[in-house]
Amino acid sequence: MNNVLIHPNWHVLFIHLPLGLLVVGILIELFSFLWERSSVRDAGRWMILLGALSALPAATTGIYAFYDLVHRSGRASGETWQDLVKASSWGPQQWYYMRMHIWLMSCAVGLFLLAAITWVGSSDATRAKLRWPILAALLVALGGAAVGAWFSGEAVYLLGVAAEPRMSGGLVATTNPWSMPIKVDPAQVHLLLIGLTLLVAAGAIGMTFRRWAQEPGLSEVPPELSPLTVGSQRPSLEFDVPPPETDAISAAAAPLFPARFWLIAWILALLAGVAGLWTTEGLSWWLPQMRELFNKATSATGRTDMTAEQTRMLIHALLAIVIVLLSLILSLVTRFSRRLKWITIIGMALLAIAVGVQIWMGVSLQYSL
Repeated sequence: MNNVLIHPNWHVLFIHLPLGLLVVGILIELFSFLWERSSVRDAGRWMILLGALSALPAATTGIYAFYDLVHRSGRASGETWQDLVKASSWGPQQWYYMRMHIWLMSCAVGLFLLAAITWVGSSDATRAKLRWPILAALLVALGGAAVGAWFSGEAVYLLGVAAEPRMSGGLVATTNPWSMPIKVDPAQVHLLLIGLTLLVAAGAIGMTFRRWAQEPGLSEVPPELSPLTVGSQRPSLEFDVPPPETDAISAAAAPLFPARFWLIAWILALLAGVAGLWTTEGLSWWLPQMRELFNKATSATGRTDMTAEQTRMLIHALLAIVIVLLSLILSLVTRFSRRLKWITIIGMALLAIAVGVQIWMGVSLQYSL
């Protein structure tokens, strides 16, 4: 199995970046009194933002990683999740460590995102008031992530939850990766693209609220400002109120472009949908499974014959279409009708609900619940 692109799964590739960024960024902010007017503070705050957002692809790839490890531990295939658990060779301590890792990291990622989006979406005056609550939330989340990472590290290196079975000779089976095609798992591509979509969408939400917190009359691209003349007038990531001489510039003149990020989220959502079809259909461009599923759904007789898994798959496919459409609508509304805030708020609320249900449906399908 060493001819796979990343072994044992892609989760191991994405877990270190957010932790590194968040640790360094939060430390810089804690000791910011040493460089109050230095660009080091800006760098630290960008690290916090990028670290919080990059935790999303790490979380979505972890959905597959946990299933893959349980599957490998029992060497079972084509079974329900309950059957895989029964066939697993893990003991009570291994299950406990993995459960603690999942719960702690999930809560930490949620708290990181809440703090980051609140930070990005607030005005400079609100950031000054919320600086310590946000920093406290980041510290709590970082503590939870550190403990969660400890549980996973102990599970992997001490309890061997990700260890490959050994051959009778005591050596791990090896192959030359250059002598055969490298395998790419479409399910992992699908989950990675979902995480990247959520990353960009979360950033777009924060930028949308941030632009509303600025001067109401600000246009998408102020005519008196161009990218060449803005210079240092970039969107502020400050917790504090900027000094009086830069107040007007940082609060009103710095251009923000949430529509561009919503457009990128739409493109990534489309790619995630294509990867999802690759997962279910393989390389068949005729989409036989999806066609059969929708044919059943449009027939009264077919609907009665649909299994629970087919029903979940249908809902999963329909929600994917809804998410793609909502991302496109939000990109258009934030670009051309920025004053219609209520439409944007409704769209973002519907998108959040659709994403939550979609993730649950995806997990149910992955784990055959």
